Amino acid sequence: ALAEALKVNKALTTLDVGSNNLGPGDVTALAEALKVNKALTTLDVGGNNLGPGDTTALAEALKVNETLTTLGLSYSNLEPGNLTALAEALKVNKALTTLDVGNCDLGQRHFAVLAEALKANMSLTTLKAQFNNCGPGGLAALAEALKVNKSLITLDIRSNNLRPGDGIVLASALKVNQSLATLDILGNKFGRADGKALWEALMVNTTLTTLNVARSIFTDRMHTLVANCLDQRKALCSAKAQAEEAKAKAMAEAEAEAEAKTKQKEQLLVLLRSGLTQPLSSGAAEMLEPALNLARSAGVDDDQTAHATQVLEARRLLDPAVLALIDRLELGVEDRAEILRALLDNTLHTLEAIETARLVEP
Repeated sequence: ALAEALKVNKALTTLDVGSNNLGPGDVTALAEALKVNKALTTLDVGGNNLGPGDTTALAEALKVNETLTTLGLSYSNLEPGNLTALAEALKVNKALTTLDVGNCDLGQRHFAVLAEALKANMSLTTLKAQFNNCGPGGLAALAEALKVNKSLITLDIRSNNLRPGDGIVLASALKVNQSLATLDILGNKFGRADGKALWEALMVNTTLTTLNVARSIFTDRMHTLVANCLDQRKALCSAKAQAEEAKAKAMAEAEAEAEAKTKQKEQLLVLLRSGLTQPLSSGAAEMLEPALNLARSAGVDDDQTAHATQVLEARRLLDPAVLALIDRLELGVEDRAEILRALLDNTLHTLEAIETARLVEP
């Protein structure tokens, strides 16, 4: 019934059915609904006894679903073959950003399969694989994937049976990776050489800001070095973020100021056009001078300001009778400007010449 409802529901975005003792086929039915549902963004089916068909069905759904961003499978029994189907789906899925496979009894083969998917997937940002059995082989595969993956930001591999020497392998990946910001490796048996390698990697890596190495066999000095390095990294990232924020704010203010100036110019042009349509002999034309002064102070310089300057000069120099005659001709702004130009240039000398003057179209 729930799966059938999901096929038509357009509002639900989060569904948590974890640890609900779902029966055989229940998750498969939900997976079928995911193929058509376009609203759900978070699904948690962890803590249920998923069968081989359930995992395969979820994998097939992920190949076509374009809205699900978070999938929780923690505390599930995922066989290597079933995880392979899921990994193949991750190679083509472009929506999922968070995958939780913690406490799934994953071994080295599982992690090798996940690592291959990470080499192709460029949308997953968070992988939770804590409390599994990654081991040296799984970590080696994961490290190789981290060297090419450009999307993963958070990786949780706490308590994964990692041993002295594995940290060195992980450090080699951190020297190359340019996306990981948070790495949780708590509860693994890293040794002193691992701590030194990780510290050296932090000297090269520019993105990692959070590294949890609690309960590792580092010396106190190495713990301090790693912590200090991360503190400096966080301070640098914070300063960079503040600088970018200030830059964005300045750009926004500049854009707002430019927009305000553009709007002001448009308003002044409207005011000028209104003044230019007034009769030359009427008092309304007097509004042109303050409008022109405002336009010039705002940096407006176009045909409208030129016409306004011309009108003001004509009102100052020409006989009122001449202005009244031009008004009676009911000319447009351009035609009137042509006659005023001729009058001011002394090329029209008589009222009769004014009456017969017209702008000749080219």
